[in-house]
Amino acid sequence: VAAVIIDHVGAFGAIVQRLTMGRAIGAVLMIIGVILARR
Repeated sequence: VAAVIIDHVGAFGAIVQRLTMGRAIGAVLMIIGVILARR
């Protein structure tokens, strides 16, 4: 999730990559997976 944000804003000299629908869905699925794994 942090990598998506860093890529979107170009932090730390990273190449700016737009937040696409696929990347957003992937980030949401990762968050859901972490929540389910912690239960």
